[in-house]
Amino acid sequence: MLLTVLQYLARMTDLSFWPDMLVRLAKTFIASLAASIAAGSVFNVTTFEWEAALNVAVLATITALGKGLLARERPTPAGTPGAPAAEKQASPSTLPLDTYIEATHR
Repeated sequence: MLLTVLQYLARMTDLSFWPDMLVRLAKTFIASLAASIAAGSVFNVTTFEWEAALNVAVLATITALGKGLLARERPTPAGTPGAPAAEKQASPSTLPLDTYIEATHR
């Protein structure tokens, strides 16, 4: 959540799909690794199960990649009859375009 807040404060929200996807994947990896570290009662760098924590972080990142690819909107061709104006553009995010515009242009 902290990384997302920093991203919005820096106004780095107008990214195209792939740069936005890379930011999301990096945030997922870091958050998953941090959660694994925080789950232990006492953190000791020498006795911490790094292999398990990295495996969980990689699995979460791969899952986020799949989710992002499945949620990607395809632009509707401009000449399509009855297509709303918002569907004529692709969203640079995994959010629907209307939601993304509302969240980033206030």
